Amino acid sequence: MLDENRNLVSCLGELTQRVAVLEQGGRTPKPSRRGAPQRGRAIVRAPSTRRPAPRQSSADSDDCVDPALRVVGALDGVSDTTTEATTDSEFSDDGDDFASTAGGDGDGPVVIDEAMLTTKERKATRLRISQIFRQVCNVFGKDWPEVTEVRINPITKQQYSTPNFQFDVLNLENCALFRKVGERAQRVLSDKAAWPKALRRLKTLGDPIIWELDFTTECAKNSFRSFKKQWIKQATIEGREKAEEIERKHRRFQRRVTKSDQISKVADAVAEENNIDARFIRDSTHPEYLSDEVSGPDSDAETHETHESWKFRLATLAKLPADPASLKNTHILEVLVPDWRAETYTEFIHSLQRRHQKKGKGGNPKQYHRVYAGRRSTRIPRYAPYNSGIKQDWLEDSKQNPDRALEVADWGNYDEPTGCEFKSIPLPA
Repeated sequence: MLDENRNLVSCLGELTQRVAVLEQGGRTPKPSRRGAPQRGRAIVRAPSTRRPAPRQSSADSDDCVDPALRVVGALDGVSDTTTEATTDSEFSDDGDDFASTAGGDGDGPVVIDEAMLTTKERKATRLRISQIFRQVCNVFGKDWPEVTEVRINPITKQQYSTPNFQFDVLNLENCALFRKVGERAQRVLSDKAAWPKALRRLKTLGDPIIWELDFTTECAKNSFRSFKKQWIKQATIEGREKAEEIERKHRRFQRRVTKSDQISKVADAVAEENNIDARFIRDSTHPEYLSDEVSGPDSDAETHETHESWKFRLATLAKLPADPASLKNTHILEVLVPDWRAETYTEFIHSLQRRHQKKGKGGNPKQYHRVYAGRRSTRIPRYAPYNSGIKQDWLEDSKQNPDRALEVADWGNYDEPTGCEFKSIPLPA
C-alpha cells in the first residue's frame, strides 16, 4: 500500500510538470539575460488564442475534485499545439525583432507599457507626459498658481485643474488629477505623430495603439514630484535661499576639483625636484583643502554689490584694464582664503598653481585672473589636514568653540612624513 502511494505521488509530480510544459507551448521559456526587474524588453500584449474555461458550478469546483483527477483533467484539456501568445521576442533583448509579432491591424490593439520601453524611451515618454500635465493645468511657465486660485477655460467654461503641492501623491484631489492626465496622455499618444523622436523604434507597431493607463498615470505622478520641487523654490523664501546655497556650494566644489586636477599634473615633477613622495603633494591638494573661488558677489551679501561693480573693483585691485570693453572679455575669480590654513601651506598651494600655469597645458580654455581681495572663508574641510598646514591659534580656539569642536575633534593628530613639512619645501620656480 505504501509503495502504491509513492507511485501515485511520483505520477502526480510528472503530470504536473507536463502540464506546466504544455502551458508554455511545449517548451521551456528562454530566460532573459537581464536581471529583475526586466526592463527595456520588447513585449507586446497580443490577444490570447485560448478560449476561457467554462465556469464551474459549486459542485464541480476544484475543492471537490481528487488531486489526481484534477491533473489528468488538465492534461485532457491541453492539446500539444495550443501555445500562449508569448513568443521568443518576449525573452529577447533585441528590441528590433518584436514588430513581426505585434498585434494591431486585425489582431487587436497593441498595449504599450513600461516594460516595452528602453531607458531612453521611458525618459522621453515621461517628458512628453510632463508637457501634457502642464496642458491639462494650463500652466506653461515655471510658476505654479495657488490651489485656491480659480482659473476658467474660456472655451469650455470649465475650471482648470491645479495640483495641490502642499500634499503628496496620495492626496485624493491629486490622484484624480493624475488619472485625468493619464487619460489625456492615452488619447494624445494614440496618435504616433505626437510621439517624441526617441520612440521611433515603436512606430513599426500596428494600429490601434493603447498606452497602459497605469503607466501614463504613474508618469503623471513623477511629473508632480518634479513640479513640486519647482513650486518649493518659487513659493517659499527659505526654499529659494536653500536652492541658491546648494547651487553655490556645488559651483565652488567643482572649481576646487578642477584646481586639484590641474595641480596633480605637476605633482610628479615637484616631488622629484624636492625628493619627496608625490602622494604627499596630491594628498595636500585634495579639493577639501583648496581655497574657494567665486565669480561674483554673493546674493546674500549685506553690501548688495552688483556683478558689474564687483568686477570693476577686482580688476582695479589686480591692476587689470577696467574699461567696459576690456572687462567684457575678462574673466575674474575672487579667491577666498580659508581661515584654518597656515600661510606656509597657502603659499605652497599658490606656487603649485603658478607652476601649472607656467606649464601652459591642461588648463581651462578661458584665461581666469585670480584676485586676492582679503576675503576669507569659514568653511572647514571634512578631513583633517597635516599638522603643519594648520594655524595653531585657530585650532586652539576652534577646539574651545562648541560650534566647531566636533568638526575639528581629530585635528592635530596627523604628522607629515619626514622632510615633508610645508615650510621646508622650496617653492617651485
